[in-house]
Amino acid sequence: MQIPSLWRARIHSTIATLLAIVLVGIFLFKQHSIQTQLLGEQQEIALDTAYRAIVETTRRDIEARFRFQIMRPEVLELVAIAGDATEQELPVLRGKLYRLLEPVYREMEEIGLLQFQFHLPDDRVLLRFHHPQRSGDPLFSLRPSIRIVHTEQRPVYGLETGSTTSGFRYIFPLQRNNKHLGSVELSMPFSYLQTQMNRLLGRGEFALVFDRQRVLATVDSINRVYYSESTIHPGFLVENRILTAEHQLFSQSDVVFRLQQQLRENTKVQRLMPHHKAFVISAKEADQHYMISFLPVQGLSGESIAYVIRFKPSNAPAHLFNTLLSNLAVATALILLLGVLYFYNLRQRLQLQEDICRRQVTESELSLYANIFEGSGEAIMVTDHKNCITAINPAFSHLTGYTEKEVIGSNPSLLASGHTPAETYQAMWQALGEHDFWQGELWDRRKDGSLYPKWVTISAMRSQGEISHYIASFTNISDRKAAEDKIERLAHHDPLTGLLNRYSLELRLEQSILSAQREQLLAAVVFIDLDRFKTINDSLGHQVGDKLLIEVAKRLKQRTRDSDIVSRQGGDEFVVVLTGLRSTNDIPHVINAMSVALSQAYKIDQYSLSCTPSMGVAIFPTDGMDMETLLKNADTAMYHAKEKGRNNVQYFTAAMTQTAIERLAIEQDLRHAIQNDEFELYYQPQVCAHSQQILGVEALIRWHHPQQGLVPPLRFIPVAEESGLIETIGAWVLEEACRQLSDWRDEGICNIHIAVNLSSHQLRSASIVTQVAECMQRYAIKAGELELEITESVAMDNPEHCISQLMALRNLGVSLAIDDFGTGYSSLAYLKRLPIDILKLDRSFVHDIETDPNDAAISEATISMAHALGLKVVAEGVETQGQAYFLASIHDCDLLQGYLFGKPEPANIIVEQLKKHLHSH
Repeated sequence: MQIPSLWRARIHSTIATLLAIVLVGIFLFKQHSIQTQLLGEQQEIALDTAYRAIVETTRRDIEARFRFQIMRPEVLELVAIAGDATEQELPVLRGKLYRLLEPVYREMEEIGLLQFQFHLPDDRVLLRFHHPQRSGDPLFSLRPSIRIVHTEQRPVYGLETGSTTSGFRYIFPLQRNNKHLGSVELSMPFSYLQTQMNRLLGRGEFALVFDRQRVLATVDSINRVYYSESTIHPGFLVENRILTAEHQLFSQSDVVFRLQQQLRENTKVQRLMPHHKAFVISAKEADQHYMISFLPVQGLSGESIAYVIRFKPSNAPAHLFNTLLSNLAVATALILLLGVLYFYNLRQRLQLQEDICRRQVTESELSLYANIFEGSGEAIMVTDHKNCITAINPAFSHLTGYTEKEVIGSNPSLLASGHTPAETYQAMWQALGEHDFWQGELWDRRKDGSLYPKWVTISAMRSQGEISHYIASFTNISDRKAAEDKIERLAHHDPLTGLLNRYSLELRLEQSILSAQREQLLAAVVFIDLDRFKTINDSLGHQVGDKLLIEVAKRLKQRTRDSDIVSRQGGDEFVVVLTGLRSTNDIPHVINAMSVALSQAYKIDQYSLSCTPSMGVAIFPTDGMDMETLLKNADTAMYHAKEKGRNNVQYFTAAMTQTAIERLAIEQDLRHAIQNDEFELYYQPQVCAHSQQILGVEALIRWHHPQQGLVPPLRFIPVAEESGLIETIGAWVLEEACRQLSDWRDEGICNIHIAVNLSSHQLRSASIVTQVAECMQRYAIKAGELELEITESVAMDNPEHCISQLMALRNLGVSLAIDDFGTGYSSLAYLKRLPIDILKLDRSFVHDIETDPNDAAISEATISMAHALGLKVVAEGVETQGQAYFLASIHDCDLLQGYLFGKPEPANIIVEQLKKHLHSH
């Protein structure tokens, strides 16, 4: 998403301002840190300078007093005598020395002298002016400074921790005539230095803390009680408060005490003090800022043993911080001012850049629109508010044939063809006036006069609320219109024949019924199915079948009126609706004409085909008042025509409906019968015509209906064939017959064959050969034990395909028979090509063979012909001894089958006959 220029300027200026404030703030804080550091360094230097100056001044002052007030001959004389005096003589000498130097002691005491004492070379205290009663005790082990003076005979001065108190020691050796007489010690307390440093540095308070490790190293355990832990740092000690009260002239305020507690929590103080480095920190207590300076102090050995800490009230840190805030505020204000100026400057530059970019985009868009206008595949026309053409593109000229010079300034009506309704133009102008937009279909005329449909989109352009221009774009939709017409035709017509399809038939038929009701006329619905079309289609291919259907459609159109409805339902089914009939007498004439036309031979490619129609007729209003009823009843009548032997016309009757209902019930019951195993095979013997020996049996199916009992095959086999269930039933019959033959063989019944009927559906199936082979293998059926029977009509239905299937079956060792021979229309040319073994003479010729010369002649001729072709003959329907004698003795028939030798029986009954017959032969 692109950010607007104003926001971009704000963001940029804000970022720049914040960045500048941050940088200036960093700079000012850095300067503040430097100034604070310089201030601390100044405090360090001032404290160090003052300390050194006072220590040095004090040393010079005491050294001058020592030389001129103490190193007097009478003093040296007394000290020399004391060095050799006894203990009893020493008190007298101490008194003389005390009185001699008391004025000097009192004078120095006034300036803060802490200790004034004389030491003898033998490590005894000659006199303590500050404790005159304490004398004679040794100090070498407790005071390294005294040992140095006596051993090295040189003056020593500096800070030293003592057994009871610390101080700044000034110890001088006493000599006379190069003889060491002892030493004099003058100690100044820290309070004296504080007083002097305050004079130099101004107001402030001090603290003196000693390194714990140094104190513990020089002070024995008994005298450590004179020291306590410092409040400031656990690694440092301070002198006991009792000593402070007795010897020191100063005390610390409560504020300093609280500051010391703060320092205990200060990490910088705790980190730096053990390193004995000088440093300064700032702190605040009771609204007062303090500069606290830490100065490490060296002992007599040159190592730091203590810190002099100065607490100085100072507003310098606060002043520096306030200065920092003031500078930061001023800098921020200046930066914000500069940021505002930068923002306005940046906004102006960004707006200028955007103006330039917009102008470039506009120019690019105008160039693009110009290219689109010129290169568009759609015709574009621009008119002004008066509807005069002002511009066209090349596609307009290509589509209409008009050049730009020919149409500029003209009204677009010059393109009008006169085929567009006026209402369309009215709707167009109304939409443009109300919505500034219209699109739709118009018919125009080219310059050469040809017409074409176009799809137009028109937009009205407004300026200050008034229409200034119209922009129209349009394309030639001739191809689309043609495609729509084709789609419309495909939606309502059969794509193969061009006749109306089922959908259009239903619409037209409903209209015809309404018209017939309104005008009190009749209408006839004729349902037509082509006989044996499937055989032609399967054997010669779909291309031949399609051409046949096209020819049928032409003949139907030729034999009907334009007002009649001719449609194809699908496959080989057609429906013709005869409309506007005044009498039922008009119907047979038209139907007979259609039947004759459809029954004539068809010349398709190199084939001459015969395909007759089966026609069913339902008449409005007697056979139905609505479209569904009429179509259903005509379909029922057509199926009745097929049952009557095909190639005929049947008019619907109420009885047909009942037949159709029964037929549907049988189909549903057959499906249940397959699932519930309601079928059973009956077996009828086939005997030798001469010896009466049983040579085989024919398997005949029976149906044990749970309600109707035993249903004969003639009732359900036709329904099974029409519904396609015959293949499932036939497969079961084949399986059951082979199984039964295997069981009989296991019981010792051998040398008989079993005959099974094959339907036309089974013979056409591609799997029949595999199915038979698997059954024979499963039940160990040998060659000649299984006989398959097909009817004469099935064999002639598609001879070429039939021959190939029969040859494959015969190669399996199956015997093949033609059943019901003589009832069909066999071609002897095809008959001799069939790989059959047996002809079965139909019972219709056997029944009257003794009394009817024609039946006798036909039977004789059939038997003779079969023997001439090397075939055996089985005569069916033999019921009397006379028929048996006539067929066997006179006509030399091979096998006989009929009630004379046994009616069809279940397996458990026929097996007894087979066993009995086997034992008798």
